[in-house]
Amino acid sequence: MADREEGGTDLGNLLRAYRERRGLTQQALAAKVQAGLTVDTVRNIERGRNWPRWHTLKQLSAALELGPTEREAVAAAWAQRRSSPSRSDRAGPSPRTGPTAGNWALPPLVGREQAVAEVVRLLRGEARRLLTLTGPGGVGKTSLALEVAGTVSEHYRDGVVFVDLAPLRDPGLVPASIAEALGLTEEGSRPLLATVADHLRDRQLLLLLDNFEQVLTAAGTVAELSREGAGLQIMVTSRMALRLRDEQVYPVAPLASPVAGQVLEVEVLGQVPAVALLVERARARRPDFALTPANAPAVSSLCARLDGLPLAIELAAARLPVMTPAALLARLKASLGALGEGPRDVPARQRTMRDVIAWSYGLLSEEDQALFRRLAVFAGRCTLAAATEVCELGPSGRDAQATSTAPPSFPGLLTQLSALVEAQLLEVAETGGPGAGPLAGELDGRPGGWTDEEAASPPGPGTGVAPAAGAEAAIWFRQLETVRAYALEELEASLEAPEARRRHARYYLSLAQEANQALGGPHEQSWLAVLEAEHANLRAALGWAHDSGQAGLGLEMSGALWVFWQRRGHLSEGRRWLALFLGAPGAEQAPAGVRAEALTGAAWLADGQDDFGAAEALFGQALPLYEQLGQRGRVAGVTAHRARMARDRGRYDDALRLAETGLELARGSEDRAVVPSASFDFPVGSEGAARTYLGLVMLERGQFDEAQAAYEEAVEHYRARGDRSGEAYALLGLGNVSRDKGDHPMLEAYCSQSLKMSRELRHLWGTGYSLNSLAVGAAMRGDFDRAHELLGEALELFGRHGVRVGVAEALLFSGQIEADRGHTAAALPLLQEGLRQSWPAGPHYLVATALEEVARVMVAEGHARESALLSGAALAWRGRMGAPVPPYRWATVDSTVAAAQQALGEDGFATAWKEGKGLTPEHAVLLALGPMAPG
Repeated sequence: MADREEGGTDLGNLLRAYRERRGLTQQALAAKVQAGLTVDTVRNIERGRNWPRWHTLKQLSAALELGPTEREAVAAAWAQRRSSPSRSDRAGPSPRTGPTAGNWALPPLVGREQAVAEVVRLLRGEARRLLTLTGPGGVGKTSLALEVAGTVSEHYRDGVVFVDLAPLRDPGLVPASIAEALGLTEEGSRPLLATVADHLRDRQLLLLLDNFEQVLTAAGTVAELSREGAGLQIMVTSRMALRLRDEQVYPVAPLASPVAGQVLEVEVLGQVPAVALLVERARARRPDFALTPANAPAVSSLCARLDGLPLAIELAAARLPVMTPAALLARLKASLGALGEGPRDVPARQRTMRDVIAWSYGLLSEEDQALFRRLAVFAGRCTLAAATEVCELGPSGRDAQATSTAPPSFPGLLTQLSALVEAQLLEVAETGGPGAGPLAGELDGRPGGWTDEEAASPPGPGTGVAPAAGAEAAIWFRQLETVRAYALEELEASLEAPEARRRHARYYLSLAQEANQALGGPHEQSWLAVLEAEHANLRAALGWAHDSGQAGLGLEMSGALWVFWQRRGHLSEGRRWLALFLGAPGAEQAPAGVRAEALTGAAWLADGQDDFGAAEALFGQALPLYEQLGQRGRVAGVTAHRARMARDRGRYDDALRLAETGLELARGSEDRAVVPSASFDFPVGSEGAARTYLGLVMLERGQFDEAQAAYEEAVEHYRARGDRSGEAYALLGLGNVSRDKGDHPMLEAYCSQSLKMSRELRHLWGTGYSLNSLAVGAAMRGDFDRAHELLGEALELFGRHGVRVGVAEALLFSGQIEADRGHTAAALPLLQEGLRQSWPAGPHYLVATALEEVARVMVAEGHARESALLSGAALAWRGRMGAPVPPYRWATVDSTVAAAQQALGEDGFATAWKEGKGLTPEHAVLLALGPMAPG
């Protein structure tokens, strides 16, 4: 061709041949390079006058659209020149590139820009003599090292020498491998290492030692070379650090992946590094592959499932020409083998993900291999205490403690765990300080972050302290999902799986039971956080109990977890597990106490979803079992809660009867195993709790003296027993009596004290309801700004924790205060949303209050007839419930009725009032939520 030049190097001639094969001129090729090259630069590279930098070579290869074989040939030609010492003014043997040069022909890196810049800075900016890139198999250490080597190669007078140590098993052969790469031969009886050190002493060179993990005992060789060569820098890739004094370790992290369950727009998802890599590699095999709204969820889940490991992602991409992302994801959940084999031009140990992990697994001792297998029973992650209880098995999977009274050997296991962390087969992370709980902050992985003191006396089951609260930092261990899949295969192939799974389930049963006993106490929030962090393991234990026919264990665990499920909003899941075990074969033979607890939990969760019929039926099944066991306190607790359900639905006669029965049962009961409340922060089967329930019913029936007496007796009961949680709730009740009577000074006195105690105890319900009542008190004295501030805090608190009733009350009070200020346009949406939150689940006295307040807004905005309808409906409903308007609201309700009467006239008002009294609650609520708007 016209622009053909003579005299080029092997690299230049090769690039020119590929250009001509594609019918491109030098001008056309220069124009195709994205960064922009001049025609002179292309011409000089082809003639050998300019030697391209690595990134320039990559741009030329991309512009030429070279295939894998062509890229390998170009990279090999470039590597041969870069590693040749002929550029030095000293004579010496040339290093061999041979088969190792092919390792430089890697596809472009994706998502590693920051890592490349950081490693380059460590090599150049801080002039590190020894830098080790560590990370799990398949994370891309070699690719990153080669990219960095290409980037910095111009800074080394004698180039870069690549040494692949993967084929070695004998550490003594490391000097020979380095010598071979350098082109050196032995000199008689002189030690080869001395020859290598002497050769490198005056050279300025980067020595890249790849795959050092299986020859770690040769670290001394690296140390000696590093000391001898003043101009030598060594970069090592290894799954474990070399542990040398002058070593700088750089952990290579997996690519950033989508968060499981997170929904992102396609454009945003495509920028996530793990997804970008999958798409780029898939297109290399199937040019029409694209990220679309249809396949985006599966692609996102696939990358999350593969932990962002580049090798696993590339193996997955190789499957996409013949399998959709959704189908591959489904196959992957069943078997690690679904990833198949990778390219033939990579080492055999990296052609499948299984081979990569097996490579590291094979380097472990038999004891460490056994621990690695057993850790696979944990779903997600585990604590040090959990690993000890579950994984310390004897030979052939037998319980190591079965024939010994010695305690578990924490320090011994800690050493083994450390070995797995160093082998990059296990991740370690720690969380914040005492009481923070494992969800308190982001995990910050730091190997070696535990102490022998923590190991010797771990918190957790049996200590009475939440695992996250008993140490300066909670330590967690985690296997990447791809690693865990391999470990599970090894576990199932061994004889250890049944015993490991049994111990796993027993440990988490113990954890759930101890947490259940602590709920309502000073460590409640820490325990709830622990259970949330361990939810995946709890689910795994429940699943094993069901699959293996262990109905009794499943009933015990689900019965211990129902309060957690209620408090954290896992209502549907909790009901499903409880129903599964209550209906399982053998459940009827479970101990009466276990079955009664499960029935009670199922009833509470059904009530939480407003399934009142199911709740009543389940409570009805639990009561005879508690009576049979003589657990009077449990009977009292169930009865008290049934009183609360009746009150919520406006059945005050039934509520009063049940509350009085509950008090009679609880009075003098010696049964301390009372039911923990899912609605409040104290046991509902105690005498004090029964009195507070009775006070609540009396209050809403307008029997203020009786309510006052009940709450005062409850306060005395709790104070005598040192129960500050119960005392705080009873004081709140006294404050609410004062509120409904219109006595705002006493309201603020009682509720301020309750708020202070609730905050000290970190009790959500007491804190929120005290804020609500104090807001009403502030409004009574005309301080609307303070009322707004208090309600805002309560609404945020209740909303964050999903407390529906608290949200409804805060919204209704907010609307009421806006109406008090004359802001009717702002009041209506708040009142309507509060009404939606409280209908039909209740409490129904709140619904009646909402109707009255909407009627107030309607008449102020010119909708007098609708106001009369709602006022009549609310009054009739209160009469049927037996829950009159509290005195502090009399003036508001009376003024609303008077305004509607004046606007409609006597006859018009009488007609609307009568019609309203005949409305059903459902129709009244629909009317209040209708399309009316302030006029």
